Amino acid sequence: MYAIDLMLKWDNHPDGKRVMQLQILEVNFNPDCKYHLSFFNNVFSTLFLDQPSDCHVACLV
Repeated sequence: MYAIDLMLKWDNHPDGKRVMQLQILEVNFNPDCKYHLSFFNNVFSTLFLDQPSDCHVACLV
């Protein structure tokens, strides 16, 4: 399941014309735990317990 929160913002185009710009506020993803049973355990173990060694995560930095 995905969720995207959007807002519209008034802005000025380079030619001086006022236009509405789409602003992305937040994007959420909720996995299907039926197929990824340990998803939340892996995420919370990595983020909050600093124990990524037993989880299916990859270091990006």
